[in-house]
Amino acid sequence: MAMLVAATYFGYSPPYHYYLPMLAKARDIAAFPNDIFLANSVYLKASVFYSVIGWTGLKIEHDIVGLTLHVVVNAVLLAAAVAVVHRTMADGRLTLAMTSVLVSGFFYTKLVEGARGTPIIHVTPTPSGIGHAFGMAAMFAMLARRPALAAMLATACIAVAPKGNVLIAPILLLWIYFDRSLPRRALAWGFLPFFYIGFKIFETAGDMSPADAAFILDAAIRGEKGDGVFTDQPFLTNILLPAALLAQIPIARHFADPTARALAWATLVPTAVGWLLMLVYPLGLHERVPVPYLVMVSIPQATKFFGWLVLTQGTILILRSERLIAHEKILGIAALIALRPYPLHFALAAAFAMAAVASVWLRERRKWPFPKLPEAVTVDVVVPILLTLFVLFRLGITYPSPQWADPVAFRHSGSWSTMVFAAEEDWRAWKALAPLPDFPLFVVYENRARAHPVLHEFRSRNRWVSHPQSLIAAHKSSFQGLVIHGYGDANLWREAHRRQIVMEEVMRRLNAGQSIGGVHIGTVVSLKEKMPVTVDSEIVSFLSRRDMGVLVRQELDSLFPGDLPRRRFDGHVLIGFGRGPWL
Repeated sequence: MAMLVAATYFGYSPPYHYYLPMLAKARDIAAFPNDIFLANSVYLKASVFYSVIGWTGLKIEHDIVGLTLHVVVNAVLLAAAVAVVHRTMADGRLTLAMTSVLVSGFFYTKLVEGARGTPIIHVTPTPSGIGHAFGMAAMFAMLARRPALAAMLATACIAVAPKGNVLIAPILLLWIYFDRSLPRRALAWGFLPFFYIGFKIFETAGDMSPADAAFILDAAIRGEKGDGVFTDQPFLTNILLPAALLAQIPIARHFADPTARALAWATLVPTAVGWLLMLVYPLGLHERVPVPYLVMVSIPQATKFFGWLVLTQGTILILRSERLIAHEKILGIAALIALRPYPLHFALAAAFAMAAVASVWLRERRKWPFPKLPEAVTVDVVVPILLTLFVLFRLGITYPSPQWADPVAFRHSGSWSTMVFAAEEDWRAWKALAPLPDFPLFVVYENRARAHPVLHEFRSRNRWVSHPQSLIAAHKSSFQGLVIHGYGDANLWREAHRRQIVMEEVMRRLNAGQSIGGVHIGTVVSLKEKMPVTVDSEIVSFLSRRDMGVLVRQELDSLFPGDLPRRRFDGHVLIGFGRGPWL
């Protein structure tokens, strides 16, 4: 039952909203011809995920497809994890293997902030989700002593999602080298992911100038933050991770299986090197050796493979300990579940661990004042029940639930969980734009989720919002673009920021009921990167030079200059800036 809950509910999430135009572009390369960001995106070129979507035409963002994929893939991953843990680390005890794998499903942000050291996927219908599935499957193939399969899965992992997975390549190679139960000819398989990485670097290498490379590297370090470098991780990360690296050495010795021990060393070495590299790299080394890809591949997130193995092995040691009794094992597992690199979580985990140690000390000195738990109350019973209840109680708060469903969006787009929350008339107006020639568009609509007791925490408290789903419905290019699309082009990066800053000011003024006419922004500091960005004109002039349109509700019409051209669509107004084909 606990495994079913984990596979079905835990972590399911639709693609983040910014994936939607990319998925539509992948299915139809001719779509959105005026989107300058998708046309030049290094992000799209880095993953074969979008090529596969283009070949198959699969609408993976539709929730029926995504949820089905989520359940099936997670069920397979959990079954594979139980099988290999049962054979290599759990001494042939099935309940021990199942309990430890279930606990490992909660190993998210344990040692490193954001690292998903779990055997299941969180955001399934995305490159990061599918890449995570391939990466964990590669780990399981290694434990199953299948070097050829592991090599193909590791290569697929990097091909689908190089960001956050790149350490799987050296892990594979070192595992084959360390595992003496494998024939030496198997070492050739260990180079397969490196061949792909070399090919991809050669294919995507551009002619960026040294100055632009240094600028993009600085922007990536500032923008990726803890995803890219360890200096921007929480302070406790740089204590917990090296502590776990040191702890892995004695932990691995408790496992007799040579493959489990070899994999422990294979994950330890590249993780330690990656931690040291990305700890010192932004401290001056990046100025001497400007390699933006080092930050973009997100080595801190790739520590998840080490995190899963060391914490799973630690869980098994707790569960199979003959010195600990039931409630002490439960306290130990609670400490692992509570552990995160934040002061409050760390203190809670330490409290659980100290309580377990105190219990052992008192019990062994016959000073334990409380009766023991009944023999029928075992860890294999209590832990799955507690974790299942935890997931169920957090539905609708931390995890998606039926109350998050948007039936209007489902009727129009096939997705009920992308958190659009627009009215029926908004969807009709968006679709009414589809016959018009393509142009860069920005859509403003009324947020129906703002009064919801839970949803406003995830969507927005503002009345007027925007969402890329409106552009898909309208079949129009996005005026805004993600900054990451400009990681291969410094000018594109700057343009993405300028547009983002302008539209944030437009939305702020619309929500405040203020006119956008005559507003000059000037130079501002970007919110995420803390870098100066200059908008050298008034908002109206800036938008007009880019020949774009804004679709708003009729009641917002008066906040735009009256001399701009307009077209009306059933309670909505399309306001033109510059000269566009829709005028």
